[in-house]
Amino acid sequence: MILRGLKTIITEVIKYLKKVNVIFSSMLKQKNLSILGSGGHGWESIKHVIDSYDGLVTIYMLPVDWGGSTGTIGRLLKLRNGELNKLLHNDLNYPILPFGDLNKFIATYVEQACGNHVLIEYKEKVINCLEFRSDSYLALLRVFTKIICCLKLDVVIVEKFEIYLKTYLEYYLEFKDYLVHSKTTSLGNLWHSFLFYEFGSIKGLVNFYQKNNMLPQNFSIEFTSENREILKGTYFNEHNHSFELNGEDLIDASDYPIDPTSFELLTIEKNQPKVNSQFLENLKKSSTIIIPNGSLANWIPLIKINNITKILREKATNGQLIWVMNLFHSKNEYPFDVYYHYISTLEITPIILGPLSIPTEYYVSFLKEYQKEGKTLNYNLNTQAHDGKNLKVGFNNCLEVISHLEDERIEGIKYRKECIKNIIIQHLSL
Repeated sequence: MILRGLKTIITEVIKYLKKVNVIFSSMLKQKNLSILGSGGHGWESIKHVIDSYDGLVTIYMLPVDWGGSTGTIGRLLKLRNGELNKLLHNDLNYPILPFGDLNKFIATYVEQACGNHVLIEYKEKVINCLEFRSDSYLALLRVFTKIICCLKLDVVIVEKFEIYLKTYLEYYLEFKDYLVHSKTTSLGNLWHSFLFYEFGSIKGLVNFYQKNNMLPQNFSIEFTSENREILKGTYFNEHNHSFELNGEDLIDASDYPIDPTSFELLTIEKNQPKVNSQFLENLKKSSTIIIPNGSLANWIPLIKINNITKILREKATNGQLIWVMNLFHSKNEYPFDVYYHYISTLEITPIILGPLSIPTEYYVSFLKEYQKEGKTLNYNLNTQAHDGKNLKVGFNNCLEVISHLEDERIEGIKYRKECIKNIIIQHLSL
């Protein structure tokens, strides 16, 4: 009887040890994908990758957004020595981060889960309610009811946010004229500021959505710093005179391309920021790092920081750094091969996901906008950067050139999402 009991115990112990071994082996083999920088108009190029990836995914965002509603919230919280910050967060210096890009990211997943229930008609367009903007308390509250239904929010959370919203708007309407720049209040940005405070961290905010099955369970979002930072950059005009811009909002509004070598991060006090040691450690542990297309301000300032440059150089050497080229450029950006040329000078040679050759139409479209205004470019455009010699992967079959004849708002190259997703997934599985 005793022997039979011992045999049963030993059998159970062996089963348990086997389970532990399986779990431990799984942990050792766990893939870890880091996405460095994720601008509002760029992250969607890798959303399909996130949805298909079977390992851990971490998106790192730079806390530099000072434009639009995001910048207005940040400036208002600092106004009058942090008076509003004290009212909302019981702390004069509570570090509310810029959530504009995060809001766009989450809005897509919320819409994916709730469909038309979170869409509204706004200014002759159909938009996600998290993108709704108004300075009217009642209008914002009315649209927020769609979020309440979609997320099945607890009454306590709803009541807390209503107070938060009312307090913010009353203060904003009273003091907005004291701000240099102010924009209409974004429901989504303010909602995520509230959630960040309510749960005490970005991790808590993400967990909130994951518990509601709105976000993938295998991914997290992190900011590269715990406080807002200022982005600095320089441009040259047609007379070769340089002008320094301090603030992502000013850089974003520039009529001239920003010299990529001039990007720099500063604290609010204009000091050099300290790089988060945990962020560096996580980058080192990444199986693969992807730089998605989108706003260059989300990653270019990071790469010349010594420790990060070293990590990216090593990852690139091991074939673990993938760069999805920015196929569109705005008036404050150069065509993408300029940035390829720049990072090459830092001896960073990633796997490039970009066209093997640049269509002539792309440069014609870029140059003519400057020629119209009598401007000349003062940066050496390395148009031969994409001669194919250093490219491990190309996606010419994913590209098409569009012109003003097809779309009056934008001109250049665009990619087909499903096609680019398949190429990235194929590479990650090698």
